[in-house]
Amino acid sequence: MKKYVIIWDWDNTLADTKKAVLEGIKDVARHFNLPDITEADLKNVMTEHRGKFWQRSFGDDLMVGINYYIAAYPKYAHLVELFDATVQTLDYIQERKIPQIILSNKAHQNLEREVGQSGIASYFARIVGSDEIRGGKPALEFARYALEGIDYDDIILIGDGLSDMLMAEVLGAVSICIGDNVPEGTAYDFKANTMQDVLPILKRILKDA
Repeated sequence: MKKYVIIWDWDNTLADTKKAVLEGIKDVARHFNLPDITEADLKNVMTEHRGKFWQRSFGDDLMVGINYYIAAYPKYAHLVELFDATVQTLDYIQERKIPQIILSNKAHQNLEREVGQSGIASYFARIVGSDEIRGGKPALEFARYALEGIDYDDIILIGDGLSDMLMAEVLGAVSICIGDNVPEGTAYDFKANTMQDVLPILKRILKDA
């Protein structure tokens, strides 16, 4: 019988964080007199680690903008909400005694705060943010750090962004892609339109676990 570990993304996978992220980057735009934030900017910030929005807005000084955002973001964390199917899905996995990890390109302090205030921290063996080890997703070292000490044969990775699907490819993991945020042609094993679709997919994968 295979031993699985499940790696979750956080933003727009387990929780709807769009409102909080949008307000956070609007705060950045006001502070640095940037143009109005577009839907494309929001999508880029949420799915591509240190991506085009930060590079275009700050160039070589992108960490100036990112560090301001990290500091400002907690003001908007109260806007984060779990998706309706999140707890039911986590319960199913926990009942099968399969370890779960959150691996996010969000700063650890903000990530841990959000997971904690959502009341689901106890489901996870590890909650790992991108500032804990250099690189973030899809760097192999980032995943190895998160998986250290966990006994498993195979990995299931669930996320909504390009960095998640690339991380799954690097790890040789079974991938579940939620939504339509990844570029056309991105490789993944299963497609879920929303979090509601994830549990039936997991039941198929884990039927022999």
